[in-house]
Amino acid sequence: MLTVQEAAAIRANLFEAAHYLVDELPANLWHRDRSGALTAARPHSSQALALDVLGTIRALPSLQAVAVAWADLLKLPSFGPVSIQPEFMIERALLGEPKSTQVDALVSGDAASALFECKFTERDGGSCSQTAKRELPDGRKVAQCNGSYAPQKNPHSTRRPPTEDSCALTAKGVRYWEYIPDVLGVRADVVHPVCPFAGGAYQWMRNLVAAHALTQSLGRPHAFVIAYADGPFAMPRKVKSKAWREFTAGLAGSVALRQVSFQRLIAVARDASAPSDTVILDRLAQWVEGKVQKAAP
Repeated sequence: MLTVQEAAAIRANLFEAAHYLVDELPANLWHRDRSGALTAARPHSSQALALDVLGTIRALPSLQAVAVAWADLLKLPSFGPVSIQPEFMIERALLGEPKSTQVDALVSGDAASALFECKFTERDGGSCSQTAKRELPDGRKVAQCNGSYAPQKNPHSTRRPPTEDSCALTAKGVRYWEYIPDVLGVRADVVHPVCPFAGGAYQWMRNLVAAHALTQSLGRPHAFVIAYADGPFAMPRKVKSKAWREFTAGLAGSVALRQVSFQRLIAVARDASAPSDTVILDRLAQWVEGKVQKAAP
């Protein structure tokens, strides 16, 4: 449960129309750093920015009209009647994850849905934890994975003998590599001297795979949308880079990947909304711009 002080700090960092989420979202869904400190109260929090925008639009009477305009903007199939579920957790059994993938929002309709992952000042997606060094009982610090996709044994495994697999996560029952060939066109039956999903590519892979698994499970297409704050930040540059074009060129086509700025999402929502909602969206646009200016290096 959030403390009174934590709840007040989050509200101070959220747009007024999204304040209701402080009482609605379970305490375990609010991001914290390694020390346990709440991050959603920080001015540059991407979680807070996502909730500013998606939480506000979720509560608008014009939501359904906005969803139609967003589907057109993102070149996605019509969602049908939609709902927005902030801080959506992928069912653990779907991917075999010990800790479920959590995305910033699920925009879910009868005909199609989209997972939204939101970035603010981050330089890239999150990286895989298996290559981080950890201490063994004998004091040595070694990683669970050597950074390649090749048969190897996890030195931290408690199984005797340790299970050998090309991916430390696969050895733990995580199913990413069951889906990767269909989603990203990367073969799982060959050696990759450097893991294709090292660095930030790991999070993009994980979210694309989650969208594909949901498509199979629920029987309707799921897209993956990266929403970012347009400004002097790394993500706007990344999604326009040659490296990003090369990454997306490898997609096998089973999941639509889109990237769009928060500012554009708000502008399109405003154009599609009833006059009474445009007043709120104008204030939201100013709020977001204020955050961008404060966070700019």
